Order: sequence, then structure tokens, then C-alpha cells
Amino acid sequence: ERRALADERDTILAQLRAGTANWPEEMNGVLSKEVWKLWFQGQQQEAELRRLRAVEEGLRSLVRRLQDADLPGRLSGTERWLARPGTRVWLPGTGSLEQGVICGSNEDAHSVDVLASTGVQSVPISQLRVREGSRNEGLSVGDLVRLEQPEGIQGVLPGSLGMVVRIDQVEVPASAAVRLQHDEHGFLDVCVDSQALAVDEVADKVRPGVVVRSRRTESAEAPMGVGVVFALHGNSTAVVDFLSRWGHHCSVADLELVEDPPELEAELIRAL
Repeated sequence: ERRALADERDTILAQLRAGTANWPEEMNGVLSKEVWKLWFQGQQQEAELRRLRAVEEGLRSLVRRLQDADLPGRLSGTERWLARPGTRVWLPGTGSLEQGVICGSNEDAHSVDVLASTGVQSVPISQLRVREGSRNEGLSVGDLVRLEQPEGIQGVLPGSLGMVVRIDQVEVPASAAVRLQHDEHGFLDVCVDSQALAVDEVADKVRPGVVVRSRRTESAEAPMGVGVVFALHGNSTAVVDFLSRWGHHCSVADLELVEDPPELEAELIRAL
């Protein structure tokens, strides 16, 4: 906006210089006043820009201090995501790495509960690795899926979103237990043919640490700005931290990923 004002001012100045000999005197007066008004607005914009830069530098300094602070119980680097429910991980198995998802933390702060195909087990954080990138073919525990054909399941609509919490490969065809949101009980576990499930590639990316915004922009309850996912629970409920509202609970379906997030806002939320 400041640059646009300056361009408009320079254009009028050029016209003023070019037309001085031929224009009536009153026209020069009008244009001179317009140039002065644009110059004054430009000066105000310059002052506001300097103020905003000072605020931004202050926030960056705050973020650096928070990131360097030695706070009790704080985990650094990728370890902080390894303590958050919903983070997909690799955990040591029998001879190979096994896929799992964090489902809870322990009192000692050095180990977490991990849900894998073999059930829930407590694993030291030091033995876990964040599982990123493309998924293996087929379903895995922790996937967010859509239940396309929920015949006979009361209160569940086609396309309902849930998390895979168990896979039984012994049965033919293979079956999977999916945890869905339920208004009365909080969640509902249903066992269905795995072929009736489809991984929601967009929703499945909503994991701890990613930057999101609310889809429900028309709702008065929807937080403004961007937020950082703190945790993802089994019934596809996400806990998101916004600067305007910390610990906001909502369905993953109400969130959308922010591809190019405001760097400072996201880092400030993560640091806090």
C-alpha cells in the first residue's frame, strides 16, 4: 500500500511538471494539494511500517528466548512430537521396525504409550522415530479413514471419519476396528471389512506439529488465524493451539492444512 501511494504521487508530480506551462493556475493548485496529501499518507505508512518491523523483531526475540529456555520437562527437537498423541512412529519390533501411533504419555516423561498392531505398549522415547512421508500400501494402525458403507451401524453416516485402532489380518477378508466420534458416548468402536475403508489422504496429514486453520469461518466459535496441532485422538478429535484460543478441540474434518503458513505466528505457538 505504501508503494502504491508513492507511485501515485510520482505520477501526479510528473503530470504536474509536464503540464505547468499549459494548465490553468487553479489546476496546478489542485494537483499540488493532491501530491501533498499522498506524501503525508506515505509518511504515515512509513511510520506504521517501522512500528510493525519493531514489533516483529520483538516477537522473534521472544521466540528465540522461549526456544532456548530450559523449562522443566521440556522435550527438544523431534522428541516433543514423540510425546504427543497422534504422532505416527516407527518402533522396534522383532527383527524389523513396526508402525505405530502415540496414544498416551507416562508419568516418568521418558516413555510413551504406543498403539501398534500388537496392541498398546510402553516404549522409551529414545527408541522411537517419527514416521513421515508416504504410507505403506494397505491400512495401518493410526490411519484416518472414511467409513463409506456403515450399513447397520446406528448413528453413523456414510463418509464418517475415524481412526484405525486394530487390524485383524487372520480373518478373511481382513477386518479393522475403527474409532468414530459419537455424540452420546464420545467415541464408538466399530469392526468392519477393511475393504469398506478408504484412507482420507488430506485428513491423515493433520498430525501434531502441522499448521492448520479452521474451515468453519462462518462460526463465531471458530478461532481466527492459524493454529498448530498439539494432539490427535483416536476418535479423530484434534487439539489445536491458536494464539486466540489454546487447546481448541474440534473434529479433524473442521480443519484444513496451511501450505504456506505465517512463519513467525507458527513458531511462536510452537515455542509456547
